[in-house]
Amino acid sequence: MHGRGYVHRDIKPSNCLLSESRYLLLSDLGLAKRLEGGARAHSTAGTPLYMAPEIVHGNKTGYGFSADM
Repeated sequence: MHGRGYVHRDIKPSNCLLSESRYLLLSDLGLAKRLEGGARAHSTAGTPLYMAPEIVHGNKTGYGFSADM
């Protein structure tokens, strides 16, 4: 996703699926956002207990792909 310019913003155990061939699949892309040209997101999105600190604390500079880590 990141390689195609998307940040998921809601990675949590219930959104991680394991295929029969043991590939990890991410589901529920409803909060995914495209970040173009080094842009950063500023909106609060995700499940509170799994949100990155930069989202929870409302970092003025926003957040990028690292929020999915």
